[in-house]
Amino acid sequence: MNRSFLDFCLHSALVILSVVGLLFLLLAEAYEAYPVPLRFYLLFGTVWTVLFLCRFRFRLNRRQQALLALVLLTLTIFHVTSWNPRKPFLQVFLRIEPGMKPADVRELMRGYEVYESGDSWTFWPEKNRRYDSDGGEVVFVDGVVSERLFSPD
Repeated sequence: MNRSFLDFCLHSALVILSVVGLLFLLLAEAYEAYPVPLRFYLLFGTVWTVLFLCRFRFRLNRRQQALLALVLLTLTIFHVTSWNPRKPFLQVFLRIEPGMKPADVRELMRGYEVYESGDSWTFWPEKNRRYDSDGGEVVFVDGVVSERLFSPD
């Protein structure tokens, strides 16, 4: 087969995979409001940079540089934007680990409404309960966290 055709197919496959991955990040961040770890953004930023550099043989003109910068800026905006109250809530709630003491959990979740029911505490993302069906439950056994559960809509 022709070498340039194989290069084109490989490049096209990488672009399609990275676009699908980028759409996954967008859906996870904006629709589900589930915080995606920074390493995934760094991975996609690296993939896009390598694709651009390899495709244009390390010689980018101003338009190509601007396009690459736009893609990297878009990734950054997706990562830092709180699309709804669920994302900041989950960023804090997911830091609760098994073995933590109730005082540590209370300190970590101090800005959120809590309902205590015996050995189970439920937290909500907002005080006005617009997202009232979203709840984070922390279960305690023997005075320490045994599990952390998040119940989305």
